[in-house]
Amino acid sequence: MTTSLLILTLEKKRDLLRARALARQVARLLGFDATEQAVIAAAAFEIGHLAQAQAATAALHFQVTDTTLHIAPLHRPGADAPPLRLEKPLPRCESTPAAPDLAWVVQQLADLTPCKAMEEVRRQNQELLRALAELKACQAKLEQLTAPQTQPSAA
Repeated sequence: MTTSLLILTLEKKRDLLRARALARQVARLLGFDATEQAVIAAAAFEIGHLAQAQAATAALHFQVTDTTLHIAPLHRPGADAPPLRLEKPLPRCESTPAAPDLAWVVQQLADLTPCKAMEEVRRQNQELLRALAELKACQAKLEQLTAPQTQPSAA
């Protein structure tokens, strides 16, 4: 079963920030964790950017097919589709709304949520800082695991 969640028109650069924010909200509604929400938001931005580079006006289509989230550019018939698209398996989540309800909620988000560019950039910076902190923690753990073990000398 395929449920179309949203078709978002991209006419101006600020529409890319709106696509990013809405992608994060869709991901949250679908039960993705914070890291995956950031990945989905960044992918939506990049897909939208590439679609906008090919046409003055572009659009992103958000849909759920069975157990997969799809974000892809819409293109005019006969035009080459941009190669970049996102297909992400949905997390197992008990609290995900039913598909028709989810489509309604996403449409309400798109209609009622204004784009706050500075808030979106601030959130992007927070995601980047969180990712860097996680990377540092992983590097420290890796160094600890690969450090040579000192053996006590037998006297």
